[in-house]
Amino acid sequence: MLKRLILPILTASLTSSALAQIPQELTIAIGDDPGRLNPHDYGSQFVALTMLYEPLVRYGAGGKLEPGLAKSWTISKDAKTYTFNLRSGVKFSDGSPFDAKAAKFNFDRWVGTKDWDFLPTTNNIARVSIRGDLTLILTLKKPLYSTLNDLAVARPVRFLSPKAVDDKGKFLRPVGTGPWKVAEYLPERRLTFVRNDAYWGKKPKLSKVTFLLINDPQTRVSGLLANQIDVIGGEYLGALPLESLPVLKVNPNVQLLSAPGTTNYFLQMNIQKPPFNDANVRRAINMAIDRQAIAKSVFGGYAVPAKGVFPGDVPYFKATASDLYSYNPQKARALMAQGGWTPGADGILQKNGQPFRYALIVDQGVFPQARTLAQVVQDQLKKIGLAVDVQTVDYNTWIARLEKGQYDLATNLTWGAPYDPHSSLIALFKRAYGSPNSERIFSSPQLDKMIDAVLATRNEAARTVQYRRLWTYLDQQAAGVPLVSAQRLYAVRKGISGFRIAPTEYELDLSNVTVTSR
Repeated sequence: MLKRLILPILTASLTSSALAQIPQELTIAIGDDPGRLNPHDYGSQFVALTMLYEPLVRYGAGGKLEPGLAKSWTISKDAKTYTFNLRSGVKFSDGSPFDAKAAKFNFDRWVGTKDWDFLPTTNNIARVSIRGDLTLILTLKKPLYSTLNDLAVARPVRFLSPKAVDDKGKFLRPVGTGPWKVAEYLPERRLTFVRNDAYWGKKPKLSKVTFLLINDPQTRVSGLLANQIDVIGGEYLGALPLESLPVLKVNPNVQLLSAPGTTNYFLQMNIQKPPFNDANVRRAINMAIDRQAIAKSVFGGYAVPAKGVFPGDVPYFKATASDLYSYNPQKARALMAQGGWTPGADGILQKNGQPFRYALIVDQGVFPQARTLAQVVQDQLKKIGLAVDVQTVDYNTWIARLEKGQYDLATNLTWGAPYDPHSSLIALFKRAYGSPNSERIFSSPQLDKMIDAVLATRNEAARTVQYRRLWTYLDQQAAGVPLVSAQRLYAVRKGISGFRIAPTEYELDLSNVTVTSR
């Protein structure tokens, strides 16, 4: 594992006057168009949103919740009233004040709407009220331990200027309180930010940041090596192609940075139909997967085998003693045989005349490694007589087929900090969320009750006990096929100093970045 999370000062002798002669402009390659940057819909790229818009509460290193636009807060004894003391003197980049009235305006745009019901707080806020200019009060329907955590996510709980909408509330332009503001947006080409010199907090040293749209991962790498791009990588910006890692690692003009992953790559099965509604089939598929081989061959060692639904760094997650995730092809074959599956003439298992031949749909999208991952899974399953046809589709097709239940197997990904574990549990495992099929990995009435119970816990001890019961249940049910947790990777060209990997993949930490050479 690479241990350097902060780029060193590359030109120690560079004087401040010499530095001032170098344009402090950073270019970052991204894999998808960033969108119009409305914080209250799903049409925009996460990282671009967090450049502009700020939360009440920030998700800090190690999951620590820190003050954001709220400088402090109190929680009532019954855990149903949250009172936020807002910072004074904060303004949106259009000059209008951020105050309690502006905060309430933003909450009223999304609280209680179906669009955001994956976030537990969405439907649990009974009332949003204000007291004076700088006090915001949220009254909950029932205690919900994840409330503060929910207020740290990338959308929709960020704050848009009330002047950035028309008289009917329709979004017009991206205006936030953050350290950056939009200078130019050319769809499918680039998005340019300039420093918000009126920012209330620590101002960036950079004067401009450009997100340059480059769909092809190898072209992003070529741009970095040619010094035309300063930064590439990140799960939601445009992941590094794994085959390029050996070249990037040894190049003296590149710093390859990593941090532990907070997401798990998943193989999910459509449990609504045979044979995946059979827990033994699900167990067999889990045991047929050599996760260590995937971590080594697909991710070049920049991943660790999954030992449960979430990576070990996710709050409250603790791997059980289950052998479900141990590579055991012999036991996998035995489980299939117990279910009546026998080898056909071609070696593919069959049952009642039906061969085990199913399609695995893959969203390659921003994740260039997804197809390679699926092909390795395909080869491993074939060794126990399971035939899988890998089908690469675009993101919109992938999500539509999951929502309609039109799939056999699919690749998926847990959401990562600050959403996990509770938001991924709701979106990927709770029956009450989304469409009848949705993108759920697994669901059951008992699991719904367990998720509700853990969300209602009032103290850490009870919450830890409830979560451990939940992890045990998911393992017992072979609820999905967690594969690996990949490290978070960025490549930065020599001449960029102070780049740090942020606490989540939904943001960039550019607060100390300077350009020391061109």
